[in-house]
This record gives sequence, C-alpha cells and structure tokens, in this order.
Amino acid sequence: MKQSIIYILILISLVFSQDVYRLNDSTFVYPCIGDSTTMLNFVGLPLESDYVIASDFDSEGTNINSISRLDAEAQGWYTAGHHPALGWGTDFPVETGGAYLINAINDFDFTVTGDSVDVVYDLITTSGSDLNFLVHPLTKPELTMAGVGIGDDIGYVGTLNRWENSTQQWVGTTYNSFLGWLADYPTEVGMPLMVNMTADTTWPILEKSENNLESMNNTITSPKINGGGPRVAYFHYQDASGEELDFPEEASNLDFSAYIPNRPGEVLRKDNFGCGFTNIDGYSVAYINLGNFPSSWSAG
Repeated sequence: MKQSIIYILILISLVFSQDVYRLNDSTFVYPCIGDSTTMLNFVGLPLESDYVIASDFDSEGTNINSISRLDAEAQGWYTAGHHPALGWGTDFPVETGGAYLINAINDFDFTVTGDSVDVVYDLITTSGSDLNFLVHPLTKPELTMAGVGIGDDIGYVGTLNRWENSTQQWVGTTYNSFLGWLADYPTEVGMPLMVNMTADTTWPILEKSENNLESMNNTITSPKINGGGPRVAYFHYQDASGEELDFPEEASNLDFSAYIPNRPGEVLRKDNFGCGFTNIDGYSVAYINLGNFPSSWSAG
C-alpha cells in the first residue's frame, strides 16, 4: 500500500509541474497560479476555440484581472483589465495560435477546448527588441526542444523564452554561433513562447498539395562570383505531370525553404528579401539570393 501511495503522489507532482498538458486532441490545460497582486501566467490558444475577445477568457473576472498581448510591430502591449465594479475595459480580439500573459488572482486551470487548425506565424524584426509571441503548433509535435527543435526549424532566432510562473521569470535559450543553443530546454505542443528574431520569416511552412509539386532541383542559370557575396540561384519547378505552373496565380500557393546542408538553421523563404517566384522566358522559377544567408557561403 505504501508503494502505491508514493506512486500516486509522484504522478500528481509530475502532472502539475507542467506549464501545459494535453488532455486529448480537443483540450489543452494551462495550470495557473495567482494571488491578489501580480502573478503572471503565460497561456496560449493552440486550438480554434470559442474565445473571441480577451474578456472571454474569464467574463466575470473570477480568476483573471488582466490579459495582455504583445504587438510585434510596435513592440508594445495591449492589455484588457477587469475592475470588480466596472467589469472589463480596453478589450481586444484574440486569435487561434495567439499567446497571452494573464494576471491570475486565484490558482486555476485555464482550459482551451476546440478544433485543430493549421497556424502560420509571420515572425518579424523591428527597430526595437524583435520580440514575437507564438504557441508551439500542433503541426510540429516532432520538435521536442526549444533551441535545437523550434529555433533551428524557424531559422533566424536569437533567443527563445518561456515563462516560469512559479518564479515569475523568463527562462531562455540563446543561440551562440560557436557553442550552439545555450541552456536549451524541452518544449511541447501548446507551449507559449517568446522568440527574438534576427530576420523576418514565415513559420511553419505548411505542406502545399494544390499542384502536387514534387521537387525544385534543376538549376537554370546563375552568375558566378566569389563565395560569400550576393548571388541569385534559380530553380525550375513544375507540377507532377511536367507542366509549367502559372505565375503568379499558382505560385501564390507555394513556398520553399532554402538552406546550406551543414547550416539547416539558416533558412531563406519566398518572403525573405531577394527571394521569391517569377517567370523567366516561359520557365516557372523560384529564386534566392545566397548573399542573404546570415553566414557567409562558399562554392560547393
């Protein structure tokens, strides 16, 4: 009997030490801690739910008295606040895939119930601190670490931070060009994160099937200069039947990831500067400027 009791206590401790746990495919739970002062908790909306505006998180203000989101373009905050007598003020819309800091006044479980949908983030740099919020998407369950998982998959990431509500502090991993990801930590689907970007990109790149695209692997032409400088590489693309794809109509459904094999964390995509799709003398092509990789490239 004693062994059974010990086992149950350990199991409970493990469950409630997590920042997020997935009950099933349609429910995520974020254990929150609170008091009457400032107890911030980081929660996300990994599912398409019934939450439309911030006050929907707690319409009566029973457990939450403020909800904040970061505006990546302005590098500033929007906050909805609740007053016991006046209710919610300065409300704002919330969206699937969004991550939010809430101030909890009680211990409670913030529960998100809904449907799984694909979420894509436009991650940007600014003249400020280049911070973006995201939620570990359901389409990336194979990524189990913040740095070597999500950071490398996104590319152009300087730091990845999670919020530790028990200490009221950010816990982060930082990329070092010599040592890799420092103080890396595990992550899981549904975990909200704050990412510092070093270049604009779109993530994750979802699978496109409209044209049954097989590959883009036939280089058409490229002026040759010394390695490390600007150089445009063009890649011919066709559908599975060998037909040219119309530009720009069909190309608008496509995206690509371009990287040097030994540096998979440095990725160029169609929305990066010097990259995109076009038509050259009847050929459908994708193009990248090798000079826009963060690190210098070399022939071969």
